[in-house]
Amino acid sequence: MASSRPRDGLLSRIAGRLLGRRDQPQALPTQPRQGGSDGQDNYVPDDFRMAIDQMVGEDQGRFGIRPHVVSLVEYREAVGERWKKIADKVMLIAEGVINLHLGAGNIFSRQGTDFFILVFRNLPAEEARRRALIIAQELGTRLVGDQFQGIDIPLALAAELPMADAFLADGSLNMKAVAAAVSEVRSIVASSAQAVRKPATPPPAQARPPIATIPADLVGVPPDDPRWREFSIKHRKAADPQWQVLDSLPKAPPVPPPPPGHSGYTALPITGTSKMNLVWRPTWVADGETIGAYKAQVLRTDAEGQTPMEGAHAYSIDDFTIQSLDRFLIAGAMRDAAASERAGNGSSVVLPIHWRSLAGDNRMELVAPFADLLKPVRDSRVVIDLFGVPDDIDPGRLAEVIAANRLLCREVWVRTRLGYSRAEKAAKAGATGIGIDLAELPANQKTDDSTLLAWLDEYLGAANRAGLGAYVWSVRRRHALIGAVQAGFAMVNGPALMKDIPRPAKVLPAPKARFALPAG
Repeated sequence: MASSRPRDGLLSRIAGRLLGRRDQPQALPTQPRQGGSDGQDNYVPDDFRMAIDQMVGEDQGRFGIRPHVVSLVEYREAVGERWKKIADKVMLIAEGVINLHLGAGNIFSRQGTDFFILVFRNLPAEEARRRALIIAQELGTRLVGDQFQGIDIPLALAAELPMADAFLADGSLNMKAVAAAVSEVRSIVASSAQAVRKPATPPPAQARPPIATIPADLVGVPPDDPRWREFSIKHRKAADPQWQVLDSLPKAPPVPPPPPGHSGYTALPITGTSKMNLVWRPTWVADGETIGAYKAQVLRTDAEGQTPMEGAHAYSIDDFTIQSLDRFLIAGAMRDAAASERAGNGSSVVLPIHWRSLAGDNRMELVAPFADLLKPVRDSRVVIDLFGVPDDIDPGRLAEVIAANRLLCREVWVRTRLGYSRAEKAAKAGATGIGIDLAELPANQKTDDSTLLAWLDEYLGAANRAGLGAYVWSVRRRHALIGAVQAGFAMVNGPALMKDIPRPAKVLPAPKARFALPAG
């Protein structure tokens, strides 16, 4: 694999094409394809041609049969010059998807440079339309992956047109009518996408109704009416054990900002004597109340007898060190995760990966080992913990990176810091949740358990208000661990929970009720 991924790579081209497309769609081209097998531009099997001749001759269009077009013009334009090299492979993938959903007795044919004609002879019109849409949607996903689901411009389009317009009297395809039908669909999709991207106009302000209104049938009700009850608050003594003044609860001091220049990465760049090891940190998961995940942890030593540097402390600010550590972590984690899956452990794995690795030009080189796990396994068991995200990151750029890496895993979480959760930005970018690593706290934020738990509660509240979950790593004291679990964090780990282990293990039951402070 090349040492760096070109900026004009396939996925980059598609993403750029979708996120910065022109306003007016072009008509479907009819010129022959310049790449691939010349004899396949208008591949029309004999049975398809004979069936069409019969249908045209019998005027079966009057029975509601309408040919459907599945067009890859969006995908072809998105990949640009690479289409010449991949056209045959793409069309074979498309044929496989069509055969999967076509149904018995229905026919299709590859036509032109990038589209197919489907005729559902044995299905009602609504079912035929539904299957054509399913084929187009699944084909778009097969070609470029799940990270493009939800993009406003689909990569495969489905159109339909009357039988009389689709075929000429001699049974040949009316290319102009097909191009017009596809162009119409492209125009509709483009218009819809523009409408979605425009900010919604807020509804006009309306007069707010009063908080409480006396029902009309109760106005003037005499005191002796059986529907009337007088409510009153009895005087209660301050010493009453059932009386609690909520406003008297102590509030935590604000989280102090980190010292100027604090980055959390204090290590020097790696050298030829640096050694790395990979361990796994058992993690409590609120969903199911189990030790259900294991977080990969890099240990780095630069000299014999040195205390290993853990996690983020093993990283320095230079790209070579960051990507060397991430390359080691990803390769080792995928190897261990594959072994865990073969053993039937059923646990999830959390991979902390630095921002510069997942946002860099050579990202594909670094994440290549993810292919060692089947996609269904990645979709159900792999979580990416994205750390090192710059505080001033553009929200659009963050969303692009999360979307691009979402294909590799089940969820992408973003690590932030106390006092600056960036929950709203992470939510808008498509993250599943946010979290903090207590091992990265600067000296002025290391405090007692009560204050720490109050800060964590504020952090969790910010995440929940944004609709996100939250995690906390590297909890070292039992009181803080119990407080984090009981507060509602989605994932919690650290030495206070369990010590690191060599490889991921089975899911272990860990009911929340077990996390309680001893009486007294």
